Amino acid sequence: MDGDEERPRRRRLSAEARRALIVEAAREVFIECGRAGGRLRDIAERAGITEAYLYRYFTSKDELYHAAVHDPMVRLIDDFEAAVDELTAGETVTGAELVRRLNEIMLGFMTAAVPYLGVALFSDVAGEDAFYTSTLHPRVYGRTREVLAAIKGWPDRRVDLDVLNTTMWSLNYGIALDGLLRDVDVDVAWAAKRMTQLYLIGIPQFHPDRAGTAAPRPRRTARPASRPGR
Repeated sequence: MDGDEERPRRRRLSAEARRALIVEAAREVFIECGRAGGRLRDIAERAGITEAYLYRYFTSKDELYHAAVHDPMVRLIDDFEAAVDELTAGETVTGAELVRRLNEIMLGFMTAAVPYLGVALFSDVAGEDAFYTSTLHPRVYGRTREVLAAIKGWPDRRVDLDVLNTTMWSLNYGIALDGLLRDVDVDVAWAAKRMTQLYLIGIPQFHPDRAGTAAPRPRRTARPASRPGR
């Protein structure tokens, strides 16, 4: 028939594939809108189904949130803990190498988890969950603190261990978030090496450059010339 086009048939998916499609759509909506702002109607529309059909797979928004955000975060934390356990149970490494590898593990975790972290943490602030205090803090923050505390002779006793651990957490999270927002891949090994140098060496004081150009000195205020006879 002229002018008529045959409608493409919708590809039938298995129940498992359909569920995965819904979970992926929910993850996108929750990341964009937050847990409170993510609506089942929008999730269903993005998944190409009706809201009524969505209820065949998930009975509530909370159940879908856990499948889309909470459960992937827990799996990433499991991987983080396994990597740290392998690091500490393996061959003896120096303090500097241990810190570098710990930074690398944490930054790898952060780059994978950063899309979920905003949703999970702001859900805590909104009173919808307690993911940070119940799971994230003890299993990630607390685990890295244990490793740092076991390093002999470092950090210096004058350095507060919790401040150091918080700094490590913050730097890694900031680098991962910057990569996400600018849509660039983070060179985890390179960044971990640079961060470790910062922890171990610190920020050097300013010195004249090697070419011999000294830093400008502050100008002195000229003294008034003495008058004759005085």
